[in-house]
Amino acid sequence: MVVNKIAYDPEKYVSYKDYMFLASMINNRLSNMITFERFEQAIATEDPDMAARLIAEAGWPNMSGMSVDEINKVLSERQDRIYKEIEQVCPEDQVVQMMRLKYDYHNIKAIIKSDGAHENADTMLSSAGRYKRTDLREDYLNNDYRDLTPNMAETFREARDMMAKLQNPRAVDLYIDQMYFKEMFELAYQLESKVEPITPMMAEEPGEPYAVTFLRLYIDSVNLRTCVRVVRMGKSQDFLKAMLIENGNYSPAQLAAA
Repeated sequence: MVVNKIAYDPEKYVSYKDYMFLASMINNRLSNMITFERFEQAIATEDPDMAARLIAEAGWPNMSGMSVDEINKVLSERQDRIYKEIEQVCPEDQVVQMMRLKYDYHNIKAIIKSDGAHENADTMLSSAGRYKRTDLREDYLNNDYRDLTPNMAETFREARDMMAKLQNPRAVDLYIDQMYFKEMFELAYQLESKVEPITPMMAEEPGEPYAVTFLRLYIDSVNLRTCVRVVRMGKSQDFLKAMLIENGNYSPAQLAAA
């Protein structure tokens, strides 16, 4: 767990007011963020050095002349630095952990599938997760998951067995995604006792915790993208239902029928 520099009273709710400093800090950084317009300009140019200069004008390092691996290293280091900085001021660690979680499960996918294909996963691993990518690889090779969360340990064991028995990367992907969202919900509900519930105007009862509300919307967005891909593939409704994630605002059955 990260020890936050700013002290919060553990006996009180964490409210939106406790996040005002973080919001102000992010707003102050807007000048160093790449706008959509600048991003589109960088993509449209046929000169890689010109694209690098356009990005550098927004406060990024000048990546002119860099190889793909060098650029990926710069991006990973900046992402990791930003996460660590936000962790220092975020009132609840689980908020940032929820953002980092997808990279842990991405790494699990990369390790499992690369091992099944007898390939090296190092270039596919992300450094933005909660666990070091080298540690995850060592845990997998040693079949020792004591340092991981119970959910991640179970995911590694089951996904490894599934890949060995089924040799079906798609089925393994789906299983890992389901376990990813299971741990996301665990983190979201850990915030329930600390964060003020969202109470819709005129509602008699408080709504769900904000993190859970966000997560259900996130699942909906993932499921809608899956629907578009599966329809374009011309697959059946049963196939689609099997690919969708539970616990969004709309069930897999509702989305598949629509």
